[in-house]
Amino acid sequence: EMAPLSVTDGQTLALVGNDIRLDGGILLAETGHIELAAIEQGTIELSSLTSPWEFKYDRTEQFGDIALMNRSLVDTSQLSSATTRGGSIGINGRDIQIEEASIVLVQNLGTQPAGAIHVHASRQLDVLGTNPIGDVLTGFKNQTIGEGTGGNIELQVGNLHVAEGAEIEAATYGSGNSGNISIEASDTIEIVGFSQ
Repeated sequence: EMAPLSVTDGQTLALVGNDIRLDGGILLAETGHIELAAIEQGTIELSSLTSPWEFKYDRTEQFGDIALMNRSLVDTSQLSSATTRGGSIGINGRDIQIEEASIVLVQNLGTQPAGAIHVHASRQLDVLGTNPIGDVLTGFKNQTIGEGTGGNIELQVGNLHVAEGAEIEAATYGSGNSGNISIEASDTIEIVGFSQ
């Protein structure tokens, strides 16, 4: 089993490159922030003075592609202390594909509101499939399990394609309210094949 790439609680883990591919990879930043940014041309403005770090893409001229496959996990859940909160996740690229039971996850066990999952795909976001027996669904999941409010899922895309059992979920399994899901697409939204 592959060892995770992780940072200490509350810190930022950022992967920035031309293209990003996670094949069974695990990224962990408990109560912190994970940023994935595929940039082919231009620059990113980064401020480490804030917590979590702040990333700005105003000077990014062309994004690259991001792929998560083979049960990859990007996770900023809060699991150890009721006084903290679930973290946040940012994913920025041109074509972004999440498949084969890969999950982008924030779970909140605490009393504070969780952070958001924000995805910007300038051309296409594909969220596809499950594991072979169908009990692990590919997707974006922002969940609260405690008293704290769940975080939002915010998708800014050209086209969105969700299919083959994948899901986009903002849910509560505790006493806290769930977050919201917002989708802003400049072209099409397609949800097919028992997705939810």
